[in-house]
Parts: sequence; structure tokens; C-alpha cells
Amino acid sequence: MLTNKAKYGLEAMVRLAGVEAGEVAAVTDIAETNAISKKSLDRILAELRRAGFACSKKGKGGGYALARPARDIGAGAIIRVLDGPLAPLPCASVTAFLSTQTDHVFLDANLFAGHESISIAPWRRHGFEQRPQRQ
Repeated sequence: MLTNKAKYGLEAMVRLAGVEAGEVAAVTDIAETNAISKKSLDRILAELRRAGFACSKKGKGGGYALARPARDIGAGAIIRVLDGPLAPLPCASVTAFLSTQTDHVFLDANLFAGHESISIAPWRRHGFEQRPQRQ
């Protein structure tokens, strides 16, 4: 299950995937479009910037853009930056593996590695850039 933080981060990154090269998207616009608080979105985008997924432009006309092509940004990588390891147990984690002494735990780490191959690029084309407004 994804946290709201990860969902908001994915929504923001999909929005940034639609920004033309050389342009930026204002945080206020992304927040309003996706019904996310600006304060929360600022923190999320700052984390994604520090991780190298987004870049920012300060000042008038400032905002965010993708730091690299959308096809090179995996959904799993975004979730991992915002939420930490993806596997439900440390013994199944690809990036934070911890051995377990429990013999009855037989989880295949490949099950959780599937989202590493999912790029955010197609999401924009298929209309996942905007969540329905909350009532």
C-alpha cells in the first residue's frame, strides 16, 4: 500500500513528465491540479530534487521540471525515495536486504522488483496525471 506521500510524489512527477523541455511547472499549479497542499508538495519535490529526479528554478517564473527523461525514471525508485524500501519484509528487499532466521518466510524478491521496470513516461500519455478532486 502506498502512502499519500508516495502517491502525491508520483502524481507530481507524472505532471512534470508533461512539461516541455526548457519549461517548468509551478508548485502551486501542480498542487491545485492534484488537490495536494502546497506545503506538502514543496517537501516532496525537495526530496525528489535531492534524489536527482527533479530540478528546480527559483524566482519569478520558477518551478520544477524532470532532471532526466521520464522513460529513465522508475515508479519504484520514486516510491523508494519517498517511502523507503518497497518490500513488506526486510528479507525480501532488493535495496535494504536483511537476512531472516525464520524458515517459513519464502518471499521472492523478484516479486517486488517488478516496479523497477515501470517508467512514469506512459502514465502521462494515458491520463494518470490528475487525480479526481476530493469532495
